Amino acid sequence: VIERGGRCEATTHISIRCREVLQAKRDRVERLDECSIEADKRENGLVSLEAILALKKTMKEVIHPSVPQYAKDGIHPGHWACKKAEASVEKAYEDATNQLRDACKASSDGEEIREAKQICLAVGVPAWHPAIMGADNLLKKREDDFRREKQAQEAEAKLAERQAAAKARAAARAKG
Repeated sequence: VIERGGRCEATTHISIRCREVLQAKRDRVERLDECSIEADKRENGLVSLEAILALKKTMKEVIHPSVPQYAKDGIHPGHWACKKAEASVEKAYEDATNQLRDACKASSDGEEIREAKQICLAVGVPAWHPAIMGADNLLKKREDDFRREKQAQEAEAKLAERQAAAKARAAARAKG
C-alpha cells in the first residue's frame, strides 16, 4: 500500500509537470500566433513597424534555437507557429522593400524615401539589399543635383549682382 501510494504521488507530480509544460507551450504558441496576425495586418497597404518589431521580439523570446530539452525552453524552430511567424517577417521584408521602391519611383521628395528606408532597416532588411542601395544612390544623385542647382543659382545671382554693379558704375561715369 505504501509503494502504491508513492507511485500514485509520483504520477501526480509528473502529470502536473506535463500540464505546466503544455500550458507554457500553448501560451508561447498563442502569443506568437497573435503577433503574427498583427504583423500581417496592413494599414493602407503599409507595413506596421511596431507590429513587426513586436513579432521579432516575441520570436526571440519564445523560439528555442534548437531542439528544446527542458520545460523552460521555447518552441521548436520547426513548429507551425514559428514557420508562420517567419513567413510574416519575410512578407514584411518584401512589403517594406516594395514600399521603398514605390517611394523611389513616385517621390520627388527625399524625405519620403528616407522614411521608407528607415522602415526597411528597422524591419531587418539588410543594408546591402538592392532596394536600399538603389535608394541610397537615388538620394545621393538628388542631393548632388540639388547642390548643383543651388550652386548654379548662386552663380547666377552673383553674375546678376556684378552686372548690376557694372551698370551702376557705367551710369555713374556717364553722369560724371
